[in-house]
Amino acid sequence: MDSLSFSFLLFASYCLALVFVLPPAKRAGQHGWLFDSALRTSWPVVSLTVVLFTFSDVVIDPVALQGERWFLRKIYGYPQEAVYFGIPLANFAGWAVVGFLSLLGYCWLERGPYASDPIPREVVKWELLLGIGLYYGVLAFNLSVTF
Repeated sequence: MDSLSFSFLLFASYCLALVFVLPPAKRAGQHGWLFDSALRTSWPVVSLTVVLFTFSDVVIDPVALQGERWFLRKIYGYPQEAVYFGIPLANFAGWAVVGFLSLLGYCWLERGPYASDPIPREVVKWELLLGIGLYYGVLAFNLSVTF
């Protein structure tokens, strides 16, 4: 189950990063972002995605670690008490490294030998909004459980 949440959180972080980096559609009557094929695998998108992905774990882990206080129960723990709500900072560094490597793999597939025909510059809206909704939904759930 946890491995599935990893991929969903990476996708949601990627969608949110795209919204910050992709140019908005400026055609009359269209709302959304231009899905530029080179820009969606650029270093600004990858860097921002890694930051947002790691930040999501910064919010989720303290809540999940205290699972015995709510319906999750105790599902994991750390051998020694750490600085950030009992979570070692190496955990967050690990999330950043794994997220970065996963995105590099995606960029390699998107630009490399397995690249398909380039996606035309189309206006996308709902595809990104679903990922953004997931990101903010997870954030809102964890903050509500926290309070």
